[in-house]
Order: sequence, then structure tokens, then C-alpha cells
Amino acid sequence: MKTTTLKITSLILLAMATLFTITWTGCKKEDLTNTANNQLTAKQIQQNAIAAIKAKYGNVSAGEVINVNKVANSLSYQSNGNSLTAFTNFSPPNDQCLYTCNNTNDPNNLNQTYTLTSISRLFVCESNGGSKLLVRWLVSVPYRPLSRLNSTTKSNATATITPFGGGSPITATTDTITITNIGADPSCSVDSLYQIDYTLEWYNNASFAAFGQITTSMNLYNNCSLVGNLVNTGTITTAIDRANYKAPCQRIDQVYVNPYTGPNNCATAIGNYAICTPPSGLVVIDKHQIEYRQVDAANNNFKWESQNSSIYLGKLTGTNTQSSTITPYGQTLNLESMLPSSGKWLVRYKNVLISTCNETPGTGSPWNTTPWTTELWAL
Repeated sequence: MKTTTLKITSLILLAMATLFTITWTGCKKEDLTNTANNQLTAKQIQQNAIAAIKAKYGNVSAGEVINVNKVANSLSYQSNGNSLTAFTNFSPPNDQCLYTCNNTNDPNNLNQTYTLTSISRLFVCESNGGSKLLVRWLVSVPYRPLSRLNSTTKSNATATITPFGGGSPITATTDTITITNIGADPSCSVDSLYQIDYTLEWYNNASFAAFGQITTSMNLYNNCSLVGNLVNTGTITTAIDRANYKAPCQRIDQVYVNPYTGPNNCATAIGNYAICTPPSGLVVIDKHQIEYRQVDAANNNFKWESQNSSIYLGKLTGTNTQSSTITPYGQTLNLESMLPSSGKWLVRYKNVLISTCNETPGTGSPWNTTPWTTELWAL
């Protein structure tokens, strides 16, 4: 049996790359005030942003983003009736990106890269003791992933939380997989990039009460018969650290970036505790620091520092005042420079706790002292 060689693309993610596809009808500077007729008030914009969070994630609060950025080190699939395992290799042939499912009979030739970018823990407001996990992958493949193969056969995923030093593992599964096409992979001409999202519930918060680990994997169907129309990623493991619950400068609190939510309203960023009170015992932050910039058209990765584009600050909703921060309790920013059909954008954010991990002064300055994450938006 031949061992498949995989190329790990040169797409480098400094942090989480998260994709949202936006449908837009307009965003103008004059729309950001409350004085004109038929304009949304700041309160209405905030309510729309909260409604968008609930529609996507449910009633959640105090989300924590865990950057992972690990490539699946083996993939399993069927080819011509044979079970094959593909192992990653950091020195692939130079011609690896020439092959698709239609111009080779050897699945070894295909470039397939499955990267677990992040896992977010979201507290469920009404549960008083439960959490969800939001899992995100970035996939580079020369075929199209499918949420379902047919009316009865769906892609599926699983995640297990295992506490260290005692406690039973808790496993959840789902067959609700969201797939978003980002576009061509700039580092592999025949591949396309896809973001894969799934949410798993229900996890008792006691599972996070100590150091532990999260393992996740997925079975993802596709339209490539050369790999039997199904790829299993194998499991990827990342650590969880309960100490971060009380150490806001060592964690990344979720910022919810929402697309267009109504007439005359820009995309918005809203803070982590906008829907309900943070859970007991959580040491809360004072602010989120937020910046955004466009991905250079000629760039072959989505690393923040690799871009030469201008760096923007949002404007506090209801004003024309730029701000590098928002409070986590419902204050919103308009991201008015992210115009429709303008390409891909990066939004980065981090926690601010006054006198402990302060705001980094200067737009675009390096954020070296506090963990931060990046979201990728495709317009």
C-alpha cells in the first residue's frame, strides 16, 4: 500500500481565522448618526447585533476563544475499495498542487490540508451550569466538502472533554456542519479554502473545573470519488486551562462580529457579555481592543503582520467617533470600511484589564504581551 503524501500549505494563521460571508446593502458615514429620519438608533443597532448572536449561537455569554492552529496529521478514506491513511509531510513534491480528482487516478497526488483553527467555549445563559463548544477548521482541498452526501447521509463531528486528575470524559456529537467557501487557496492553485464550523452541546461546566484537554474530529463528505467521497480527519487534541477563568490577561474573550443587520447599518462588533451576566467566579475584563485591515490581494497568507494594508479602527455606534476599544457589556463598533465586494478582511481583538493588561497604544502596534485572535471576513 502506498502512503499518501500531503502538503501543508504556506497559508499561515497567527491566530484563529474565522470566516463570515456578508450580504450588504450599504453603509454610509451619515448613517451612523441618530438625527436623520429612518436611521437606526444606537440602541436598535445593539438589539440587532444581539439578535444576530442569538440566531447563530443561542443565548450565550462569556465566550473564550482557544487558538489551536493544528494540522490533522493523518486522514483516512476509501479509494478503489481500499482503506488508506494519508500522513502529513513537510517536504511535499513541488508538483503536489497540479492534481485534482479529475486529472489523476492516484489519491496520493492530491493536496489535502485540514487545520483545526480554534475552539470557543460559550456559556449558555439559561443553563446555570452548561457550555457549548464552537469548533472551526480551515480546509484546503481540490474538491468540494459537503454537509451531506444525500438526503439521509450527513457529515458529522465529535468532541470530548477529558479532565486531568479525575472526572469522567464528556462526549458530544453533531451532524449539523456549516461549510463556507472562502475562495482559491493562494498557495495551491488547484485547491479551494473552506471554513468548517460545528457547535457541540451539552457540556457540564464541572468538566472545565481543572486542567484538561479537548479532542475533536470529523467525518466530512465530499464530491471526490477518488477518496471515496468521505474523509476522516482523525483526532486533534488541545489543552484547556481552568486557571484562565480567573486570569483575563491570559485568555481571549469572544467579540461577536456581525454582518449587515438592517437598513443603513454597517457590520458591527459587540462585546462578550452583551446577552446575559457572566457566570459566577469569572474575572471579567474591562474592554476589548479591536482593529481591522484588508488582506493584500497578492498575499499568500492571512497572517496579520504579512499585510501592508491600512489599519482601521471602528466607530462607536451612534457617533462618528473612532475607538480602539469597546466595553464587553453591549457597546458596539461600526466597521464601516469593510465595504461589499472589497475582498477579504482581518479583524483582530484582545482583552484589556486596566492596570494589568492595558490597551496597547498606537494603531497597528505589536500585541506581544496579551493573547489575541484574528477573524477572517470574506466580502
